[in-house]
Amino acid sequence: MEKTEKKEKKGKAQFPFYQKIRKNEEVKELIRRGNEVLGALGYTEHSEKHAAKVAETAGRLLSELGYSQKEVELAMVAGYMHDIGNSVNRHDHAHSGAILAYGILQKEGMDMADAIRVMTAIGHHDESTGTAVDPVSAALILADKTDVRRNRVRNKNRAAFDAHDRVNYAVLSAKLLVKQEKKTIQMEMELDDSMCTVMDYFEIFLERMLMCRRAAEVLGWKFRLEANGSRVC
Repeated sequence: MEKTEKKEKKGKAQFPFYQKIRKNEEVKELIRRGNEVLGALGYTEHSEKHAAKVAETAGRLLSELGYSQKEVELAMVAGYMHDIGNSVNRHDHAHSGAILAYGILQKEGMDMADAIRVMTAIGHHDESTGTAVDPVSAALILADKTDVRRNRVRNKNRAAFDAHDRVNYAVLSAKLLVKQEKKTIQMEMELDDSMCTVMDYFEIFLERMLMCRRAAEVLGWKFRLEANGSRVC
């Protein structure tokens, strides 16, 4: 058996509820519809690809920080479901998504207390109304707010880019790393500075970066942002 196949099977064995949620047709349709709605409103991509990336990053983060397998899986479930509220409305999507998620998780047989923790994390992931309140919500916030990449921009006309499109498109690569020796969670980005300067990025996403700093503090760590090799915060 190939190593990749073994790794995939191991992952499924470790996180069975997460795999169940990924196969849930209601969740898939809510994500699909939410992404469609945001596309009509001119927002960046919020597809299953974004959902899976946030889930995997949130899980990896808690795993590397030494949290239990249960905490890791709760963060992954929250990460995958965090944007389903966009199917209702972009406004207050964290709150509507949290309530939708709780109902689905209960139907799928998740323990009530665990379902409530996932609901809380989703309900606190938006910077306009939320903040990290526990490790699961902190991991979700860090994973979501650092998923910045060129291929999330849907507008094909660069001349018509708004500020968010320009900044997202300028990100050539972005990584969220755990620096054990410095007890730091670090976002490292490479920016195309012909399109966006480091200060442009920080100005547009200041609130999100402050939210990440708070999330890291809840985990007992520091948050750092580096762009093009220079520390920004």
